Amino acid sequence: MISDPKSEAQLRQLNAELAEAEVLRDVEALERLISTDYLGIDPSGSLLTKERIINTYGSGKVMLDSIITSDLRIRVFDNTGIITGRSLINGRSGLNEFNALFRYTDTYRKEGKGWQLISSQLTPLLSGDLPDDPDET
Repeated sequence: MISDPKSEAQLRQLNAELAEAEVLRDVEALERLISTDYLGIDPSGSLLTKERIINTYGSGKVMLDSIITSDLRIRVFDNTGIITGRSLINGRSGLNEFNALFRYTDTYRKEGKGWQLISSQLTPLLSGDLPDDPDET
């Protein structure tokens, strides 16, 4: 692992931009932030592609009121950045409102045009009282 404060700051900023783009349903920002070869896993275990994310937010199938992230841990390995954290997400999927807490991992790749999201996984947390420190489990 490489200690790279500049890359860590860039990834922290991208994490915030991605959350904001999802809440605002900003398809242009999502196009810029997510790699063409992106492949992710949603909370149900279904595979996500960039096209599916763009279509979901662009169509209004999912409308988020807020995303609050916490417990961010950022690691950089050459041209790869990994962010783990927790997110509290409030919104609607179709007619169903939700307020859910997740643990997530986002993987970014740095190329000529900067960092882009290449993979993510969102896992529902059954309790908001889980310890933040993996050594406490």
